[in-house]
Amino acid sequence: MRKIAIEASLDEEYDITLEATHHGPLLDSPTLYLEIGSDEDRWADSRAARVWAQTISICLGMSEDAQQREWQGEGDVMIGLGGGHYAPRHKAIISETEVWVGHILANYAIVFDGHGGSPPSGPWEHSVRTAVDSTRAAFPGGHVFAHLDRKSFKGWQRQALSSLLSELDVPVRRGKEILPP
Repeated sequence: MRKIAIEASLDEEYDITLEATHHGPLLDSPTLYLEIGSDEDRWADSRAARVWAQTISICLGMSEDAQQREWQGEGDVMIGLGGGHYAPRHKAIISETEVWVGHILANYAIVFDGHGGSPPSGPWEHSVRTAVDSTRAAFPGGHVFAHLDRKSFKGWQRQALSSLLSELDVPVRRGKEILPP
């Protein structure tokens, strides 16, 4: 998409990014939400809509520029944990590699109520388990791993997440292990 936006001279007007999961995971089938900006002027920008249309056509294999990228039952699938709504650290991994993406949970979706117990209380565990389960369902046979935005968490939170992910057989990989040299 970035390449298409540059060709359309829209890369300076729009920040091409992604957002953390915030509409679910509630659906039984993989779902993608697309946005053009965040106000009525941007929503009406037909140039940006054409960039999206071309991107979607390529992704769905409906264009001569199509790069067939259909899930074949194997490959690395990332779950991003932490960071803000626009997930810049996870975006860097996605932009520079060929990993598939399950869910990205921003800090506000991983709520720890306290660290008095082990594991800490709060809905964080349910959020992570649900993201792992739905990612595995969407990418059967995939090598699911987690990428933590480490600066988003306190040490005890990282430890709790790492313990849960280990229990779920989801390795934690750092950016330097994923990104090309």
